[in-house]
Amino acid sequence: MIDQHKQIEGYRDFKQETINLINEIKGTGNSVVKPLIDKIKSFHDAELQQMINEIGALPAGVQEGLNPEQQRLVTEGARCSQQAEEHFRLGFMMLIRSVARPTTEY
Repeated sequence: MIDQHKQIEGYRDFKQETINLINEIKGTGNSVVKPLIDKIKSFHDAELQQMINEIGALPAGVQEGLNPEQQRLVTEGARCSQQAEEHFRLGFMMLIRSVARPTTEY
């Protein structure tokens, strides 16, 4: 459907320069941030797998077989990377909003 954005309250027409900048912001997130987050998640997965290998058989609950320091490392790493991903996503959304400047607040 052509011009469907005109049927959504708050959307406006963009100049090509604005479209290009929004696409650059989106592209940066997809080409830089996402691979970095994926790399960090893989790092944590490998670290957890190494800990599991060190304790032997996989227990019913993975963290049950880990000592308190290992449990802290696993949960802290996962929590921090999850929060970082959420903050990056929010940051990129705000950058896009700063360029798109919708005509309504919500």
